[in-house]
Amino acid sequence: MSYASLTDSLVKRWVKLVLPILPAPLRRKALDLATRRRLAQARKRKQRTQFSVREVAQALDRLRFSGDVILHSSISNIGKLTDGTAVDLAAQVLSRLDLKAVTLLAPALPFTSAMTDYLDQHPSFDVRTAKNAMGAIANIVMQQEGCLRSVHPTHSTLALGRTQPLRRRAPQRSDSVRAEQPLRHADQERRQDPHVRHRPQFGHQLSRL
Repeated sequence: MSYASLTDSLVKRWVKLVLPILPAPLRRKALDLATRRRLAQARKRKQRTQFSVREVAQALDRLRFSGDVILHSSISNIGKLTDGTAVDLAAQVLSRLDLKAVTLLAPALPFTSAMTDYLDQHPSFDVRTAKNAMGAIANIVMQQEGCLRSVHPTHSTLALGRTQPLRRRAPQRSDSVRAEQPLRHADQERRQDPHVRHRPQFGHQLSRL
């Protein structure tokens, strides 16, 4: 690792530690600065790196898709797509999966800023209307028929395909949340909707969209 990379990594760690204790106005300025810097870095990556749908297909062909897959993608972090769209990239992954046998998971976090700021501005979470801020491909997965989304208020996750193993037991009384907690809207929906289930190993409840 170069000296510049090491310094950048240390600065990022320091910012993560200090950010939560900063006054709200100063925290927002710091986040705005970090966002502008991240976007500038993304623009530089696009200028120096180009890739095609064909190259992605060739890379995927070298992988084995015999089990469940977590798709955590960022087109801008790879570079500039010279042909096709995000729909074409998502299709390359989906076409290689037997969704009757495996599960495709993808992130559906509703924020890209600091989690504490998001919770301050969104005291409730509704799985039916909360945006997915995790990029174009994650949103394409979310739009697929049969896709489920967990009702975790900050780290929501998508599940598409063989989702039955994720729904092993009915919701228990201990799963409920207090009315003042961020999950209350999703919990109310869970009580009314029999499709909502609990995923014990991740602590996520899944709901049909």
